[in-house]
Amino acid sequence: MIKTLRTWAACALLMTAGNGFAAGMTTHAMMADVARHKLPPEHPLIAVLQHHRAALIAGAMFPDGGYFTGAAFEGDRDLAETAHWDSYTDALAAVAHEAGCADISGAADPWDSLPILGGTFDWAADELARELPIVSLRSADDCGTLVAFLMGIAAHGMGDEVWDALFEPSVYQRGEMHHSSPGYLLDSLPPGADPSVGTLLRGALGDAAFDALAAGFEFINGVEYAMDVIAIRDKFAWDEIPALVFPPSAPLSAAFARLGLDYDGLAIQRAAAGTRLLVSAERVAAAVDYVRVRDVMPYAVSNYETGSGGIHDVAQYIAGYYEHLWDRVVNGPINAAPPFVVGVHPRPGERNLPTAPCLAEPFAACEDNTRRPIADRYIYFALSASPGSDFSELEDAVAVFDEQGNKLASRLTPLPPWASPMSAHGMRIELLDKVLKPQHRYTVTITSQLYDRRGPNAPKARLAQPMIWHFQTGD
Repeated sequence: MIKTLRTWAACALLMTAGNGFAAGMTTHAMMADVARHKLPPEHPLIAVLQHHRAALIAGAMFPDGGYFTGAAFEGDRDLAETAHWDSYTDALAAVAHEAGCADISGAADPWDSLPILGGTFDWAADELARELPIVSLRSADDCGTLVAFLMGIAAHGMGDEVWDALFEPSVYQRGEMHHSSPGYLLDSLPPGADPSVGTLLRGALGDAAFDALAAGFEFINGVEYAMDVIAIRDKFAWDEIPALVFPPSAPLSAAFARLGLDYDGLAIQRAAAGTRLLVSAERVAAAVDYVRVRDVMPYAVSNYETGSGGIHDVAQYIAGYYEHLWDRVVNGPINAAPPFVVGVHPRPGERNLPTAPCLAEPFAACEDNTRRPIADRYIYFALSASPGSDFSELEDAVAVFDEQGNKLASRLTPLPPWASPMSAHGMRIELLDKVLKPQHRYTVTITSQLYDRRGPNAPKARLAQPMIWHFQTGD
């Protein structure tokens, strides 16, 4: 019995470490996948991402893989963090451009009919993937795989920004993120039993180890992990693990090198292996934790797909980012088309926006913890490329007006708060009086004074065209 408990605890600790660092992999994959369906009709990326969907999904999950392996290899955490930001996606797009990957749009889809590995070996790889999904023999040295993987990495970065800016705060403010561990429930399970499961585990591990284990499980009340559990079960997303296909390490290392970073192929392969291991762990969690999540997080479960900052909303932002990055692959970073607005919040023409005030910080619970809608205290937009400058330099480029034409005092700040102004795509227009007033019509203008960065010696590219939109608040 004690040996069994120790084995269970070791497995639990593995899952705890992985998901604590890399929650949200499945929702990231869904965002990347939905975004390809939001591209303009006949866009050349549609065919590329359809034929290389496995590489797209691998890219969407990859940036978090190094967080797990970073527990043993210190540099892997830095690798993972770098892969989240547009400085890396821009570098990888430049690598793809110089490799001639722009020509893929005119190819006759040779990858669609050829196996990745070929013949009996391909069959053996599939069998091994089914038995040991964290062990991958699948990689593909072609432009289609590299471009799709690039788009997946980009989707992850944009997804983190918009999801964390718009969706997660609305969940936390409703009290659906609890800062106590469900692990302590083991002290009362099974009901009426003496000794309880918790007592047995304390005897096997010791009080200090049990408390550390329980504390580690606080992550399962986190939004991204919890929504992965729901998405895996609701969308029957069990089979994405063996489907993942990664490009060779060389172009990924070359992109890091452009940033002055030296990550060899082994570090990249460790991050890929960490990705597979964590995706496997999440699927175990989905099998056992689905009912609990639905019970304790009803608002999140009801809105993670279609709510503001949810999967389909974020996918619209990502689709615009796909267009911009593809242009960089085709034309290079200097000659790519100017940036454009890929998404805004509130949405254009939105009416009856709730304004019941919630004065808590974005990631804190409101004092009024009812189920009614919570106020939108800020306006948010994202560009197809980061301006690469401090937001204070850009404040004259945006303005908010009320229905009388009065310009309202506002400032630009990063949102989510962890985002770096030098790398973020999204910006919050924060009204200085903090709240939107009820029964008002607001007009937001974004002018062509906004720009993106093209390189240290390249001129800045101004916004392709200004944007004006309106929304109305309710009671």
